[in-house]
Amino acid sequence: MRNTDRITAVLLLIVSAAFAVGALRYYRWWGHDGPGPAFLPFWLGVVMACLGALMLFRSSKEQIAEWMPRGEARKRVFVVLGVTAAFIGLLKVLGMVVGTALFLIVLLRYLGRHR
Repeated sequence: MRNTDRITAVLLLIVSAAFAVGALRYYRWWGHDGPGPAFLPFWLGVVMACLGALMLFRSSKEQIAEWMPRGEARKRVFVVLGVTAAFIGLLKVLGMVVGTALFLIVLLRYLGRHR
C-alpha cells in the first residue's frame, strides 16, 4: 500500500505543479479590477501540491489503513466519478446551468434515492 501512495503522491505533485505553472503562464494573475483568470487555478494547484506532499510524507512515515470502500460503497464512488466525468465532458455542449442541474439531479436521484 505504501508504494501506491508514494506513486500517487508524486503524480499529484507533478500534476499540481504543472496546473499552477500553466495557470500563470497562459492567464493573468491579477486584472485591473481584481483577481484574474489565473488566480483560482494557481491556488488550487498550490493546495493540491500541499496535499500531495502531505500524502508523500505520511506514506513514508507510517502504514496507512485500507481506505478504498468495498461493495455498494465502491459502486457509488465509481458512479459519482463517472457522472462527474460525463458532466465535464458535456459541459460545453449543455452549458453550465443545464449541465449542473442535470449533474445534481442524477447524483441526488442515485445517491439519495429520492425524486
